[in-house]
Amino acid sequence: MELDFGKIEQYSKAYKKWLKQIPSGYDYDNCQCCCFAHLLSNAAEKEGFSTYKVCALLSEREGNKKGVSAYLPLADGRGFSEAKWDYHMAFALEVPVYKDSQKTEFLVADPVLFGEQLVTLKQWKQTLSCPDYAFIMARKGMSLQGSPRGYWLSGEEPADLDAHAMGELSALENRVKKQELLSEAVKTNPQLKKNLQKNYLNHYKPLKSMLCRGLNLARPIQKTANCASREG
Repeated sequence: MELDFGKIEQYSKAYKKWLKQIPSGYDYDNCQCCCFAHLLSNAAEKEGFSTYKVCALLSEREGNKKGVSAYLPLADGRGFSEAKWDYHMAFALEVPVYKDSQKTEFLVADPVLFGEQLVTLKQWKQTLSCPDYAFIMARKGMSLQGSPRGYWLSGEEPADLDAHAMGELSALENRVKKQELLSEAVKTNPQLKKNLQKNYLNHYKPLKSMLCRGLNLARPIQKTANCASREG
């Protein structure tokens, strides 16, 4: 069957609109994947789309100790660095994508890995680099790997999922804005850059990945973010 790119373009426009309804900062390799998935799927459901949560997590197969990871481009365009999680979550639309057919496929909306671009479920899986992942999927709001409402896999769920997700993303947006201001300050203050080069790992630990990418203070480091422990 032939893809209908007109349909796909309409889904992409809708997705970009939903992104504008939530705090920004989704280009950072953060651990708020569940918050993005929740709020974006809420927006999609309001427009009548069938939404799912899709999750990549460490396989229980013996010997797999790598965790879940993906390679993200550095801010200066000079290569990639690895982001790691205990698991990674996104939301998917089940939509018709072919000409003259109602046959559906899954398109994944993952702003952490793909920004404003929708990708197929196959593309999403391929981007996550461990060859031995376990993938799980459930309708939005349904149980997912022991999570009663499928919000995250990090233990007890917050009582108000909407408020929790919005609060986490607002905090992330503020951190990103602070990093951008710091980047501008470094450009006009060489001494500030020297001080940061000496102390940023200790004094700016929550921002160390962004500092490395945005300020080019040191050689690219292997960045980690752990969804299960909620460390960002």
